[in-house]
Amino acid sequence: MAAAPAATSLVVLTGAAQAGAAKPTYYVSVGDSYSVGYQPGVGATTGYAGYVTKKTHLTLANFGCGGATTASIIDAVGCPDVLLGAYVYPAQPATAARMTLASESVVAFKSLINPALAKTYAAAGGAFVDVTAATGAYTPLTTTVTVAPYGTIPQAVARVCTLTWYCQVGNIHATSAGYAFIGKLVTARYATLHPK
Repeated sequence: MAAAPAATSLVVLTGAAQAGAAKPTYYVSVGDSYSVGYQPGVGATTGYAGYVTKKTHLTLANFGCGGATTASIIDAVGCPDVLLGAYVYPAQPATAARMTLASESVVAFKSLINPALAKTYAAAGGAFVDVTAATGAYTPLTTTVTVAPYGTIPQAVARVCTLTWYCQVGNIHATSAGYAFIGKLVTARYATLHPK
């Protein structure tokens, strides 16, 4: 079985001060192509990490690696050429297969992935932002909307179509609007933890 794509981890660190200078505070981003802001046909962009650092005035230290997996982040040194291409998730050929994938994804994120990340971040003194919940992905798939050109689709899927490239080109990476959406969520959470 192939290693799972790596989740993006975020850490805020304060660096050592140089003589007469303020201590720099870093926003450290570690993960896969989501952490490097991958866009189909473009490659790496600043993604949501760039949005967050611009709004919070933190210094970005992005150690993301497109195509990274949980295994490669632990075992690889640097970002080898084999990992530079971001993984493209294939579009499913039938509606039934898409519904099954969507249902299984919701269960995985709600019951396993996001609780595990929240627990891990909390143990390290960090905070978790549940982007899945914020997008309305936990809305029952029986709640539908009509969206051109896709027709009647689950409301949660419509949000995926808006925030990612999945419906257009079968690529689950966020669009510029999607990365901005994630950036706003992270920035808001940061503001609650570090009020001015």
